[in-house]
Amino acid sequence: MIDEAFADFAAANTAALKPTSNTDPLFGGDLLKWKQLANTVKLRIILRGGDKVSFANKTFTADGFLTQDAMVQPGFTNQDGKTNPTWGRVYTAAGAATGLTQRVPTFFMLGFYDGTKINDYFRGRLLYRTFPTPGVNQLGEPGGSGAVVKQPNDWYLTLAATPSATNYAALGIFKGPAAPQPVMLAAESYFLQAEAQVRGIIPGTAKTSFNNGILESFRYLNKDESGGISTKFVDTANGAIAASATTARFIQINPAKETEIYLRDNAGNRLVNFDLATTDEQKIEAIITQKYIAHNMIRADESWNEYRRTKYPVSSSDNSAANRYNSIASTLSPSTQPDKLPTRLQYPSSEFSYNADNVNQQKGSGTGGGVSPLLDKIFWAK
Repeated sequence: MIDEAFADFAAANTAALKPTSNTDPLFGGDLLKWKQLANTVKLRIILRGGDKVSFANKTFTADGFLTQDAMVQPGFTNQDGKTNPTWGRVYTAAGAATGLTQRVPTFFMLGFYDGTKINDYFRGRLLYRTFPTPGVNQLGEPGGSGAVVKQPNDWYLTLAATPSATNYAALGIFKGPAAPQPVMLAAESYFLQAEAQVRGIIPGTAKTSFNNGILESFRYLNKDESGGISTKFVDTANGAIAASATTARFIQINPAKETEIYLRDNAGNRLVNFDLATTDEQKIEAIITQKYIAHNMIRADESWNEYRRTKYPVSSSDNSAANRYNSIASTLSPSTQPDKLPTRLQYPSSEFSYNADNVNQQKGSGTGGGVSPLLDKIFWAK
């Protein structure tokens, strides 16, 4: 169907069919970007299917792959029913807290920023308001220390002590009520390319794509409410963000410089320094781990899918509280899998209502032959 879409793109070059800035809230009528998105999604499908699917066509058009974030802007603004949906999880248009239950950062994730596994104080500060000590817990750890989420949540950045609907830094995850919403990150595009280059699916240099993926992750988190790179300042020694340069260590936000420091600070870590990944499997581990980091709080579904496909980033079979930085799994997990994790997402009740014939064909190890979320794997999972 993606291949067929390129015929539609060709037809759209006519004046009557070509999208415009008024009719295309994703790319503003830029057909080249639509073609690049199509190639990138196709690449994701091919990698996801792996050797489990025989694809008739693994070629791509000369248009290439996404080189910038695909962000939709249908007119998000600070009005009821029109706010950015991510923003709408924490505040109404009137500025009232929604009171929705917020997630708690895990030690496993925090370890990719606080130096336990990787040292990344720039993105740590761009993600967690009180980094390196956000509210944090291992899933299911009863009464875990520091588990209480900071209001309105740990990812809501502000330059002042007390956050509010009008006091926000316009960076990181909750950029503002009028911010565009990411559909696919350029970081994911480059990490997909890096993996495909390691596997010999497309030409090119995997290290270059890998490093571009890291850079694009920094770029997205440093984007402001308008979708451009923020003009605020950052402390190069600890990643602290400020409205102005208060010491000589501060520079105007510069994703390329932050990436350079990140690569330098982790020069001995093969999950960051691609040259240290000496086997194809180590290269794939580095790529998927960095993709996991880039998708934190943005596209968790893709992180989960990639983990099931590759088992990266590595999660220990020891899910005890003492090993909380190394295991994704809950301390209360009933799973009998080696990693103590579930294997499938359960079908929602709506699927049984509207697609019962197909759902009931998905036989597994569950009650009545249904799919078990703790035992059965989707066909492409490792």
